[in-house]
Amino acid sequence: MPLPADPAGLATTALVSDRAPAQWSPGMTDAQAQRLFQDMGAHQQALKLQIEELQRTQAALRQSHARYLDLYQRAPVGYCTVNAQGLIIEFNQMAATLLQVAGDDLLQHAFVLNLVADQRAGFADCCQRLRQTGQTQTCSVQMLRRDANAFWASLSVNQAADLAGAATLRVAFEDISSSIRERCQGEAARAAMHLELHQSHQRLRDMAAQNEQRLEQERKSIAREVHDELGQVLTALRLNLSAVKLRFATQDEALLAQVTGMKALVDRALDGVRHVAGHLRPAELALGLPAALAGLCDVVARRAGMACQFSLHGAMPALEEARAIVIYRIVQESLTNISRHARARHASVTLSCHDHRLALTVCDDGCGFDPQLPAGQRSFGLLGMCERAAVLGSTLHIRSAPGHGCQIELLIPVSSTPTNPTGAHHD
Repeated sequence: MPLPADPAGLATTALVSDRAPAQWSPGMTDAQAQRLFQDMGAHQQALKLQIEELQRTQAALRQSHARYLDLYQRAPVGYCTVNAQGLIIEFNQMAATLLQVAGDDLLQHAFVLNLVADQRAGFADCCQRLRQTGQTQTCSVQMLRRDANAFWASLSVNQAADLAGAATLRVAFEDISSSIRERCQGEAARAAMHLELHQSHQRLRDMAAQNEQRLEQERKSIAREVHDELGQVLTALRLNLSAVKLRFATQDEALLAQVTGMKALVDRALDGVRHVAGHLRPAELALGLPAALAGLCDVVARRAGMACQFSLHGAMPALEEARAIVIYRIVQESLTNISRHARARHASVTLSCHDHRLALTVCDDGCGFDPQLPAGQRSFGLLGMCERAAVLGSTLHIRSAPGHGCQIELLIPVSSTPTNPTGAHHD
């Protein structure tokens, strides 16, 4: 009889096979005996069908199991099935290959013995998380080969059950030593690159500091030449014009007018000489940084037509001339930017010293700007100020927003030796 094609037929067959035929007795009539014979035939046929179905199911199971074993054994990762006692009850060929074990040496072998001793706690934590969440857990540990050489492995642990239904763990692992080595090599290469980049930046900053020092020396030399040579020549010329005026101007009014005009030109030239010399090398720096910054604020206030206030708080520490000049240039560039671009009505420069650090703050109430602009869109003045701050071993902090003015802060480590006892205030 062919196998029923639908579940209902199978159910009917199952019901027939479950119903046992009636027992024969001597008092049966011919009709009852005939009925018993038919029932026995139907029952025998149903049993035959069930046996055939069972045989087909067993064959399918054998094929499925064979495919599973083939896939299990040929899997590109190692598999170990671990029972409740932590013993390996099943493993595949890749597991034996990775651990360099032959035959059935892994069977009934504690799985944790294949882990480096200090890695076993990590595996235990992974199993604990699996029991708590019921979800597959992963971790990276070092495993041991039979020759005691360690390798890095990525483990994946999930829950399973054996044929008897007992709870087991299915541990999948693969060798990731090459990936770890590549990652370590990549990290080492990046670290070396960052170090080289840092050293390159440091060399550039050192060169910039040296160039700035040379530039200041050149400015100092030029300022001295302009002040001493050109200033002296112009002063002598003015004296000669005064002598000419005293001797000949009373005899000729036209000559008097010309001499007076020439003296005015010489006076303008002398003012220009003083301005250039002061810009190249502020004379006030000889009196100390606070005096120089106060004089700078006065000059900016007169020329820009805005209020510019200087304040000094705390005892001014001793500063090397080179560091004082760098701070002066930062303030000078800040005030130049304010007068040119900020459209501010008020600016302030504050210098204070606390805990062996000199704090410089420059504020204005101008139009402000976006300090997050890319470096290529910032003014060279800001970039120069940042580089000068780096020369001082500090970082320039800029706080600004469009329409909300600007505040520039600089913290500079200094010695604790003061040069004047108290603070000062200058408008």
